[in-house]
Amino acid sequence: MSSCIENTHISSLIVHCTPDKLIKIKHAISDFENTEVVLHDALGKLVLLLETETQQEILSIIDRIQKLPGVLAATMVYHELDFVTVQRAS
Repeated sequence: MSSCIENTHISSLIVHCTPDKLIKIKHAISDFENTEVVLHDALGKLVLLLETETQQEILSIIDRIQKLPGVLAATMVYHELDFVTVQRAS
């Protein structure tokens, strides 16, 4: 059996959008891979959780969110890199 180290980027974003676009933006973001809307309010604020394999995936998701009509800001507020040792059969 061999082992390898894999990493997972855990990050959290706050997205601020116009309240009239909140539901549409929430549904659009919910369709993104590796992205979960964990909280939102009627004022147009959403809290997201991302679990990605690379930093580039995080940047790509932020870029996609910022391009959605009605999004005013998308800001990363937390980032952690977890390393996991995975056992694989040889």
